[in-house]
Order: sequence, then structure tokens, then C-alpha cells
Amino acid sequence: AAKIEVFGGGEPLGTLQVTMDVAGWVEVPVTRSPLARGSAIRSGDLAMARREVGGLARGTVSDPTALLGRVLKKDLGFGDLLCEGDLEEPVDMPRASSVLLLLQRGALTVRASGLLLQDARVGDLVDVTCLETGAHLQGQLLDGGRVAVHGPAARPTAAR
Repeated sequence: AAKIEVFGGGEPLGTLQVTMDVAGWVEVPVTRSPLARGSAIRSGDLAMARREVGGLARGTVSDPTALLGRVLKKDLGFGDLLCEGDLEEPVDMPRASSVLLLLQRGALTVRASGLLLQDARVGDLVDVTCLETGAHLQGQLLDGGRVAVHGPAARPTAAR
């Protein structure tokens, strides 16, 4: 509440008590049109909108450049805010991509063609199939479509 003194002809006429709500506003990126889950965000997908700070969800992204290239985890509608929880980094290699498998033991390196069994980012532990043998292997996705193979993937065994 605020008190306002009212004057007339230089003489105090009275005091008013006023209650007011004060809101802060900020410009944030919103969707220009509906966007589907799995879509990578481009600059044309975004518009800036003025929103009340108190109404922003936790994790709302305020910098539109931080959104470019990120992938949506869910569908968004027209004018929706973008929050960190709605986004993920784009995959470096999609499932079913051809990869080069590298198995290194000391100075010996074995190379083979393989198939990625999941979407992955560089550095991820991935499951792959060796195309020459059909073996299921695990390894770490490296840049350039290479996978450093760790050996056969663990398979459950039946109790004897």
C-alpha cells in the first residue's frame, strides 16, 4: 500500500491510501506456430513475446539463440514458452546409421562395418551390430561415425 497526499492551492487536502500490484515484464521466445515432438528448432520457429515474469515457468529459456538446433521432447502449440525440460540436444547419429567399429587391443586395431541400434550423441555408450558377424556389441560413439568397441554386449543367461 502507498499513501498519496493530495494538495490544492498549496494546502494539504487529505491523504489517500492506494493498493497496487506491480508486475515485471520480460521479452521471451515463444513458438510462432505449432511444433511437433522431435523437431529441431530453427530461427523461423520463434517469435519474441512480452510476458509477466511471475507467470514464467521454472526453466523458461529467455535467450532465443540458446534454442537453435535443440530438439523438442513434446509437441508445442502456437505461442508456447520453451522450457529446458521440453528440450534436448540433437542426436549426432540417428538409429540405423552405418558406423565404423574399432576394436583396439594394444597395437592391433580391428575395423568392421556396423549398424547403430539407437539414436546417439558423441560420447554415448551405444549398442551396435557388426554387419560381418551379426554380433551385438557395445562401444562409445566417437566423432566421424566411429565406435570404439568394448566387446560383446552382456546377455542374460538362463538359470541352470
